[in-house]
Amino acid sequence: AGVGERETARRAVEAMASSLPPDSALAFFQTHPVWLQGWLIGAWSAQSGDTVLAQRWIDAIGTLPPGGTSEDYRGALQADIAGRLATRRGNLQEALDRARSAFFLWTIHTDNEYEYSAEPVMRFELALRYRDSGMADSARAVFSSFLPPTSWMGFLTARASYELGEMAFAAGRVEEARSHYSTALRFWDRDGAATASFRRQAISRLEELGIP
Repeated sequence: AGVGERETARRAVEAMASSLPPDSALAFFQTHPVWLQGWLIGAWSAQSGDTVLAQRWIDAIGTLPPGGTSEDYRGALQADIAGRLATRRGNLQEALDRARSAFFLWTIHTDNEYEYSAEPVMRFELALRYRDSGMADSARAVFSSFLPPTSWMGFLTARASYELGEMAFAAGRVEEARSHYSTALRFWDRDGAATASFRRQAISRLEELGIP
């Protein structure tokens, strides 16, 4: 959500949701990655779909067995979904508080995760909430955690480069903005419709900066 084509994401989530209702979470726990699939369904639903389904997954995740992280993986997933619901309602302070809680409850933060895993997506959400709350230094630090040479996380890396470009552009840091926009455009060079709007915006920004 927010990094690709909306209709494709909607179909994918609906396909998962049709085979994994919240009431079946415990029954499937030993044979399916319920915690990941349930979080994916709940997080997307909170952000772009059925908010009732999102709340049902918050409740269902709370019934799963504990373990996995040194704090509370269930609480982290629940906080992330709840934070997305708060963002949708326009409650930016609650959204930031929930995103922070998700990040700190998860505790396992590495440079070697897949981009569709819970941790990097929750971390990216935290960066967005820092940005929207005017906490530019914190937002830059978290967005930068997705960038090479220390990290590579696919579409999150490209989007983080773009967001850093936007922040630098707003602050009048021309060379920094140029570098981040150019990096994002290189990552998106072979992409299709999924990132077309971001590509157009990055190109427009470079033109505004007088950079071909």
